[in-house]
Amino acid sequence: MDQLDRALELFWEEVAGSSLRRAAARVPVPYSTAAGWKGGKRPQGENKEALLKWATARAKKARQSSYDTTYAERSGAPLRVAEGVLGAAEARTARNIKRLAEIRGRAQSLVSMLKAVLADQQTVVDDLEPWSNIEANYIAANLSADAVAELGDAAGDLLASVEQENAQAKPKKKGRAE
Repeated sequence: MDQLDRALELFWEEVAGSSLRRAAARVPVPYSTAAGWKGGKRPQGENKEALLKWATARAKKARQSSYDTTYAERSGAPLRVAEGVLGAAEARTARNIKRLAEIRGRAQSLVSMLKAVLADQQTVVDDLEPWSNIEANYIAANLSADAVAELGDAAGDLLASVEQENAQAKPKKKGRAE
């Protein structure tokens, strides 16, 4: 694999991580040129130089950011995943996906139970509503005009006491003349 092939491989990894348009802008080459590479054309001229320069900088940055650089990485040899690492990652991912599916299933069952409880509660409320209306009408019919006036006076007294408590609870601002 020559340097241009490795640069194209890095470019397609970049495309897989974002999009062809964004990867072309990072290299920088025109989008139409990068689209031509997808069709099998080989980079030429300034675009080839830009791609090689970008790939070299990207590889250098990747090596610098990695704490575990091996001789193979520094020499430009293809990277190899340590034996068992990929399999362990796949197994862990599969377990996590299974756990997420179980959690989602439990959440969906809880939502359906909650909907059923709310429907039962609404049925009870609907059943109580006519009874409470009847009781309210009965109580209202038995109240005399004097009782209504007394209730109004009591409500007014309560409102006045609440307003007075609120006025006392508000701290006075310093520096204001009254």
